[in-house]
Amino acid sequence: MGLFDILKPKKKSVQPQVSPRPAAVRNKLPIGFYVSPDDEIAGEVKGNVNVLVHGTFEGEIDISGMVWVAEGAKLAGVIRCDDVRLEGRVIGMLHVRGVADISPAARCDAELIAERIWRDGSFNEPARPEPVETSVATTEK
Repeated sequence: MGLFDILKPKKKSVQPQVSPRPAAVRNKLPIGFYVSPDDEIAGEVKGNVNVLVHGTFEGEIDISGMVWVAEGAKLAGVIRCDDVRLEGRVIGMLHVRGVADISPAARCDAELIAERIWRDGSFNEPARPEPVETSVATTEK
């Protein structure tokens, strides 16, 4: 111990604080593919990323993440993703493993298959097909 060590403030032991985590964090992936407003791109996107489209994209998207089609954007092709946010126009097939969030400005000319659909501030469960009764004519002898 030095002569002036008694003048130094003593350090208190600080317990590391753990910040509370939300119960379900769905998506922490970065935006891995971005189409800017003036771009027209055709191709294929695959991986664990999010996709943000402000321009025009034609092709296939198969990701474990979210696809966001901004207002004024156009997306055409086959899209498979966890979640989707639609504000622009989509043409083709859209297979969503999670939530499809559709804004009132969106134009969807696509086959949409989703676990849950969020539209105009509420969830709409996809309609279940009604069973169809068929009558088979039987002939007895």
